[in-house]
Amino acid sequence: MAVEPVTAVYASTAVRAQQTAAPLAARLGLSVEVVDGVHEVFCGDLEGRADEAAREMFDEVYTAWADGDLGRRLPGGESAIELRERFLPLSPTCGPGTPLRRTAYWCWSATVRRSGWRPAR
Repeated sequence: MAVEPVTAVYASTAVRAQQTAAPLAARLGLSVEVVDGVHEVFCGDLEGRADEAAREMFDEVYTAWADGDLGRRLPGGESAIELRERFLPLSPTCGPGTPLRRTAYWCWSATVRRSGWRPAR
């Protein structure tokens, strides 16, 4: 970051993502910009559950996504295709018409992995 300074710090709507981004933003004299649409995978009926059956169902769908079945849907939730449709238009510029700039981005890593987004080099 010393070579190319960060010019913006983004976080998802998740409070923990914003809290994680805050120290870097403060150090750089920037604010954390919250971006709608880059939030975690919407788990639908599994949301808030911590039981073994819910974990197994999530793992089954997540594995299907990793194997290329992007249309597989979490029960009452979203598919990896829908995840991509909401996430990719926001990255890496975080909004239409926003110039490409060096940024720091906080959201759930699975969101990034399953969206298929790759940073520009």
